[in-house]
Amino acid sequence: MKKLSALLIFALTVILLCAWSSGDPVEQWTEFSRSQEKIIFMKWLRENAVSIQKKEKNFEPLPVELPAVHGRSGLFITLMKKGKVRGCFGAFDHSEPDITLMLREYLKGALSYDPRYKPLERHELEDTEIIVTVASFPEHVEGLNKVDISRFGVLIECDDSAATVIVPAEFRTASRLNWNNRYTNCRISRFRAVTIREEHQ
Repeated sequence: MKKLSALLIFALTVILLCAWSSGDPVEQWTEFSRSQEKIIFMKWLRENAVSIQKKEKNFEPLPVELPAVHGRSGLFITLMKKGKVRGCFGAFDHSEPDITLMLREYLKGALSYDPRYKPLERHELEDTEIIVTVASFPEHVEGLNKVDISRFGVLIECDDSAATVIVPAEFRTASRLNWNNRYTNCRISRFRAVTIREEHQ
């Protein structure tokens, strides 16, 4: 009887672990980032960035099936030019259930509506890398000094300003922040993330 109970507990543990793993967007997108579909997806994203800058209204349907982005898992699009961020846009809470429309919204935001940077000019796009970041649910930590920015992204929530998200693609920016003095009265959370980059031409 004891052996049967132990076997049942072990089996249940394995099932729960498998269910947790299959529902983790970071794990799913990590697998996706190693596939051929990732190359097709990133080409599609760049084509649509060109389309947005030309102010074309047509948005081609996704040519591949993407892993889910659900709950408070984050989705962000970052533009990098010569090692510097030129725009980043995304969210942890998504009002748009259609991932195609969500990607278009965040791509448009990174191109034109990140208030920290001037809109990306059409001639700049060719020299700009498009990066997709999918993030786990943020977990609270006691202070920025508890965050290893080589492994985690950061969510900073202060009462007097909008939340600040620093994704792994912005680590150079993050390393220059005055961690201890600037955000002493803010809620700090960290998140795991997978970064999906374009293939080098």
